[in-house]
Amino acid sequence: MNRKSKIIENEEILNAFYLLFDLDSATSIDFVDHIKIDEIKNAYRRKALETHPDRARYFNVSELEMSERFKEINLAYEKLSAFTMSNSSLFHHNE
Repeated sequence: MNRKSKIIENEEILNAFYLLFDLDSATSIDFVDHIKIDEIKNAYRRKALETHPDRARYFNVSELEMSERFKEINLAYEKLSAFTMSNSSLFHHNE
């Protein structure tokens, strides 16, 4: 992977982290690398509940808007968990 691709990948991982954990910025990829999969799952469950389209009326938001937000949360979870699992397997493989 070239340097530009790695930077884009890291940026996507950080954006996924910010979305799931309700952060704006100031986190490094090294910090994200140490997040446990259980923490990611807990953050995902919380955000999925907040953004589920079935709750659109409760928040007085359109179901379409909630559906789009819910898709973003799912994609962020997939990216972050894949990143964590791949780094975890690399770490355990090198032990």
